[in-house]
Amino acid sequence: MLSPIEGNAGIGQRVMCHGSFARSIRYFQIRRHDPDQNGADLMALVLGQAFRNTRFKDPVSQNSQHHHEAAMLTIYGVLRSRATRPLWLLAETGTAFTHVPVIQSYRLADPLAADAPLNTLSRDFLAISPQSAVPVMVDGDLTLTESLAITLHLARQYGGTLGPQNASELAQAEQWALFAGIAIDPPGLDILYTHADGLADTAEGAAKIAAAVDRLSRPLARLETHFSTHDHLIGNRFTVADIMLAECLRYSQPHAPLHAAYPKTFAWLARCQARPAFVEMMKRRNAEPA
Repeated sequence: MLSPIEGNAGIGQRVMCHGSFARSIRYFQIRRHDPDQNGADLMALVLGQAFRNTRFKDPVSQNSQHHHEAAMLTIYGVLRSRATRPLWLLAETGTAFTHVPVIQSYRLADPLAADAPLNTLSRDFLAISPQSAVPVMVDGDLTLTESLAITLHLARQYGGTLGPQNASELAQAEQWALFAGIAIDPPGLDILYTHADGLADTAEGAAKIAAAVDRLSRPLARLETHFSTHDHLIGNRFTVADIMLAECLRYSQPHAPLHAAYPKTFAWLARCQARPAFVEMMKRRNAEPA
């Protein structure tokens, strides 16, 4: 099984673990085909940063039992994945946790090689996530997959006022999670990948973006109406619902016409992304190899 990361709190702490797993979390090596070098390795980057913070906030109490529970919390997945959703939430709360940067297998030339970094096809990781996907959360005896489910759990368990405060707010948070994951995320990914692949100015890419924008029209119109009279999604305060929706809507940001068509919605997104926890998280994300 995977061993926990130990070390001092904060960015750049020492990682003290053993065996192949230790080597995996200290670094990963991405191999890409280079037509000039016959597939030579292009980079080896250090990821031996466990994204951990010792401050702890609990919505119920701050007794030793809750501190012990938080210390058992582990998030698996690199920041260039949907792990940003729970990791942003934890950055906001200051909850202590362990971060194991499991990389997606499709980003490696040979994920099953003996020297491959810990990835979604690694045997040890498959024991935790048979679906071979990140993120995964282990919180004591509880293991969760699905980024939005993880983020909601963390908000309820450790989020304080970021989490739902009553049954009505819980229902709204679940509503916005489903809305974000179903109505916003999929067409946003079509936009993101079309731009990332350099196809936005091609006929095929333009058609794909146009179809995605059409699918977004009704959900974004709903959001534009909401943000005409509200600063946030729930309870007139920044909550887990804002985190979940903002991270799904981020995929649509490369398409500038959406900003002009839905100015209140993208102004809300800009406010969310100006929060120090998000800025710092994205700084670490962007330091990872693309």
